[in-house]
Amino acid sequence: MVRKIRETKNFCRERIASPKKFDKRSFRVLKPNKNTRVTVACPKGKFQKGKCKVGLKTQSIARRKVNGGCKR
Repeated sequence: MVRKIRETKNFCRERIASPKKFDKRSFRVLKPNKNTRVTVACPKGKFQKGKCKVGLKTQSIARRKVNGGCKR
């Protein structure tokens, strides 16, 4: 499966799963280091009373551009 990669000014964002599969209230951005951002969310129907009942899943990964471009 080929994943979509979208370029922004400073990052290359790789979509892991469609955002339509997740509850819109549950999106969070984690920053494991200064060059990476991971967007996580709870699957639809599993977000109740402000908590995810099954655990957060990765929606996308953004990595800082290297030498002005995206590489796989």
